[in-house]
Amino acid sequence: MKRILPKKRIALTMSLMLVMATVMVPGERSTTYASEVVAKLPVVDGDASEWEGLGAIQGSSSEVEQWKTVKGQDYLYVMYCGTSANQWDFSYAGQVVLHCQYDRELGWPENTATALSVTKENDGAVVRNSSYGVVEGALGSISNGANLNTPGPYVVEFAVPLSYFPEGLTGLYLGNDAANVISFSDIPEATIQTDHPSEPEEPVDTEEAVDTETSTEPEGGQEPVDTPEDSGEKLEDYKGIQIDGSFGDWNAVAKEDAKCPNQGHPDCLSKVAAVWDGDWMYLYIEEGEGQSAAGAGTHSNGKYSISSDLGDNVLFQLGWDSSISGVDGAQVSHVGTQWEIAIPKSQFENCKWKESFQFGLYLSDPFITGITDLQNSQENSTPVGEMSCDGSYEEWNSLPHAVIQYDTAGTHEFKQDGKAALYSDGESLYGHVVTEHPDHLKEAGGEFLSAITVKFNVSDPKTKSDGYEFGPRFVTVDANGNIDWNVKPNHYEPGTYEFYVMSLDAWGNSKNINELTPGDHIYGKMIMTIGQNGRDEMEFQLYLADLAEKFGCDQSSLKTIHAQFGRIGGQWVSCAGTSTGPIVGLALSLGVVVAAYGLKKRRKIM
Repeated sequence: MKRILPKKRIALTMSLMLVMATVMVPGERSTTYASEVVAKLPVVDGDASEWEGLGAIQGSSSEVEQWKTVKGQDYLYVMYCGTSANQWDFSYAGQVVLHCQYDRELGWPENTATALSVTKENDGAVVRNSSYGVVEGALGSISNGANLNTPGPYVVEFAVPLSYFPEGLTGLYLGNDAANVISFSDIPEATIQTDHPSEPEEPVDTEEAVDTETSTEPEGGQEPVDTPEDSGEKLEDYKGIQIDGSFGDWNAVAKEDAKCPNQGHPDCLSKVAAVWDGDWMYLYIEEGEGQSAAGAGTHSNGKYSISSDLGDNVLFQLGWDSSISGVDGAQVSHVGTQWEIAIPKSQFENCKWKESFQFGLYLSDPFITGITDLQNSQENSTPVGEMSCDGSYEEWNSLPHAVIQYDTAGTHEFKQDGKAALYSDGESLYGHVVTEHPDHLKEAGGEFLSAITVKFNVSDPKTKSDGYEFGPRFVTVDANGNIDWNVKPNHYEPGTYEFYVMSLDAWGNSKNINELTPGDHIYGKMIMTIGQNGRDEMEFQLYLADLAEKFGCDQSSLKTIHAQFGRIGGQWVSCAGTSTGPIVGLALSLGVVVAAYGLKKRRKIM
């Protein structure tokens, strides 16, 4: 795959003319190539965008992919480019020589004018002759787009006064490509004869490399992306994203600033962008110079998350070898400081969403919110139906869930520890808990049968305070109504199981559910499904009137509820009531992850 040139975001005004330049091949043949020459002479700054209209001469070595040359009124300009192995690789500088040929009938010139090279010196570049002397009045520039050990495009530019060359200069060739000599008389001339071999007056950001080859899949949608009003970006028309390492198609997508929460390397991330076209989730990540997105995050593990507005997460990890793990079928390209990633829709099979996604580091504030479907798909946006506790779980697909975690962002897994939601219709409190985490799945039901606490009318469930607390105890009942108070604690076979909810302080004297003795009371029921679709799942229903009677209060006085599922993690899930009656509402999270929803500026995709 050939990589040509980096592009600038700031377009330069150019007028073009067609020039025919001849490549002379001594002893073989001469070929011609068409060139559209830019009106302005190149600025020697390591950015090759001014050269785009000029025909390229393909390099004959692994170091040089192509090179170009153009004449001004007073200077000869040369550019060559290729791929740098890493940010410390400057092997192409100094070792690649521009050879000058002369008319022998006029006599051979001083050898200092027979070869030119550009060497890197400190933070700059110097043009030297064949005797390694500095060419007076010449200017050179080297840009290396590699980052750490990730290869990237390099550009070498230099300008040499025409007065430096002795009379009789007939041709040029680069490196060891003596078979392809460009006739000096056929080198194109710029249409504007105002030489300025100097640094640009204003600094210009170097953008991505442009690739001549493109892939056919995956390809994003065809809708434009709105620019945030205060971003200052001028976006191109959106024509889809291709994972090909060229990055030019991301010019049509608004980019957001990204800051790593790890104080040890807060600038390891620079920019991010995202596009969701209903079939692929496309992500763009730009690293800070000399730093890596693979080491981002509070635990420096490069763990990222695409989270939905319903609380589901798709986790993946970037590797120092430019790999991606945790998602199947993903495509990734990493060139220099830039990553582009495509994750297929199949990886969102267990990820429910209503309208949008957000993207960021796992268990950190998101970088981007409001990532909507370009196809306006509604397949995951179903209305909430009548709530019931029957083991179907379908009613929960459109309700927001809170992330429950205990592994922290340093997890080695690619599944969130769990998620939970609460819902009340005023008569019953419903709860839903799901986990796909391998450690919990090993318990095979044990994660749902103990360490559950429900608190009512407390301002902060993490502290002791006024209010009411309920600890459920789960029992089973056989076909004859006989109660088993000592249910199997864990390791259930795959399948669905039904339990009745007693209280942890129940006396446990009742033998049959139809003949309950004082101290034993049924407060609801719970159903759990083990080993289905790679997850364990449960839902429960608690009768608010019975709980109010246990607490010795009016049902209407129950205003808030918090629940903790200790075997899954320590986070609390809450359900807020109304000012006029008992709890009626959806789940909210007291954790930092879901609480961060909406803090970032929403990004709109039309």
